[in-house]
Amino acid sequence: MALEQLHYLKLMLVCEEGLQAHPMPGKPVLNPLQLPAFPALFSCNRSSGELTVNANSCARAGIASEQAQNTITELRLNATRLTRLRKAALDHLNTQMRLRLQTGIDIGMARQQLAQAQLRKDGKQHWPAFFSSIRSYLGHEAEQHLLQSGYVG
Repeated sequence: MALEQLHYLKLMLVCEEGLQAHPMPGKPVLNPLQLPAFPALFSCNRSSGELTVNANSCARAGIASEQAQNTITELRLNATRLTRLRKAALDHLNTQMRLRLQTGIDIGMARQQLAQAQLRKDGKQHWPAFFSSIRSYLGHEAEQHLLQSGYVG
């Protein structure tokens, strides 16, 4: 099994609450290692932590929104455990946003600062947990930061 396939299987194992290994889901899903860098295909609801498909972005990227939805469903990306963790991460980010706004800077600058701080690789060259959720929360400023930093996925 190629390294890329092992990473894909590992993601599926992590996303399954029951930790059941099934490398071939029932419906076709997107390979997370082959997602386009732009536009962002998924959005995240900060109040619930749930992922949704951005149908307009899927259309622009030439990806069927049904396949993106299958990815959420088959990989159980909206499992209770994941939505709870995603919401906690976004709540923390929202607290950081509020602290910046209290210093008098505008919301665009606050988002830009958070994008620069959050959307970068760590020492092991890994993107942060809940990358797509952070990206969704920070919106346009996140997209601009990723474009300027040469993000390729």
